[in-house]
Amino acid sequence: MPSADVGYAYCAIQEAETLMRVTRDQIDPELRTAGVLAKLLFRPSRRFFKLMRKLEKRAEGKSVATLECEQRWVSSLDEGKRVRVRLYRPRSR
Repeated sequence: MPSADVGYAYCAIQEAETLMRVTRDQIDPELRTAGVLAKLLFRPSRRFFKLMRKLEKRAEGKSVATLECEQRWVSSLDEGKRVRVRLYRPRSR
């Protein structure tokens, strides 16, 4: 006989599979434009993945020939999180 916990987990899984329809009126008017843009940009398509690749490469930063570039990780204010920082300085002669 299954325990009560198993039944609860099964019930939670069934509820998670239920989709909720959100109408335009349920969205805050200030967020509607951002939502429409996000919906257009973040569709899983070839164009979307190309855009994400470009943004990812841009976030990495570029090396500049006349500058010395160093990457460091700094602790964030959020516990357990680190932020990547790229430092640029003139090359030492």
